[in-house]
Amino acid sequence: MKSSVKDNAVKLESGGKSVDISSGKTVSIDGKNTMDIKSTQAMNLSSSQNVSVSAGQGLSLSAKSTLEEECKGSSVKLDGDINLKAKLIKEN
Repeated sequence: MKSSVKDNAVKLESGGKSVDISSGKTVSIDGKNTMDIKSTQAMNLSSSQNVSVSAGQGLSLSAKSTLEEECKGSSVKLDGDINLKAKLIKEN
């Protein structure tokens, strides 16, 4: 793996299969401007604990074909139709 610093940018490049980052401490990424995470392949985010996402203003999720959420026996599937599955669905 090769790393370089140019114009205050850090670039990690790998000629192998992956770039791995691990730490026994917190790993922080702080983007002062826009931050993009991109892949031409599938991406996974997992945790053995809670995962929290927050936004100071809006939060936008989009998918080309389907957006799904599941938890226990409940699910929401958006694919042009809205499919709700639960033991009890409450409407306000």
